[in-house]
Amino acid sequence: MARQVCCADRAWLLADERQTRPHESQMSIDLDTVRKAARLARIAIPEERLPALQGELNGILAWIEQLQEVDISGVAPLASTVAMQLPMREDLVADGFQAAAVVRNAPKAEDDFFIVPKVVE
Repeated sequence: MARQVCCADRAWLLADERQTRPHESQMSIDLDTVRKAARLARIAIPEERLPALQGELNGILAWIEQLQEVDISGVAPLASTVAMQLPMREDLVADGFQAAAVVRNAPKAEDDFFIVPKVVE
């Protein structure tokens, strides 16, 4: 019997299929760690919301544990899903030929160079 679930429920369903709960996994986050992560992220989370957030984070860790179980030996690293090469151009050293335009908005300039105040004695 299939039922529709939202994304947050998928980790729980997957964990139930494996007969384990995400918070019982090897990687687990406790409430103190959730508080610390929220403080470091400068997120104000009400105390009553912490257990739900803990469950969500432990669900994410359960997904990571499941991914670690996948045998990837013999799989080449992938940088792109599309096999293509970028067009190559000749590598020329140039100043862009726009030095005057670049320094036009500078507060001070001399001979196409920016003039800045001395900061090191």
